Amino acid sequence: MTERQKINLNEVIFSMEVEGFNIPDNEKQTLIGVLDGKYTFSEVLDSYISEAESYGQV
Repeated sequence: MTERQKINLNEVIFSMEVEGFNIPDNEKQTLIGVLDGKYTFSEVLDSYISEAESYGQV
């Protein structure tokens, strides 16, 4: 992750937490993984959709 990406990520996390959103550490690590190229945004989105479908038993 570049220094600029790190600054942007910290600003986004700060803004969301100020607005009342709690971002768990594992989600922060997922965001870092996307920025580091370990995962694509599509892969992360697909995993969120799969998880949601499992809760809804779709």
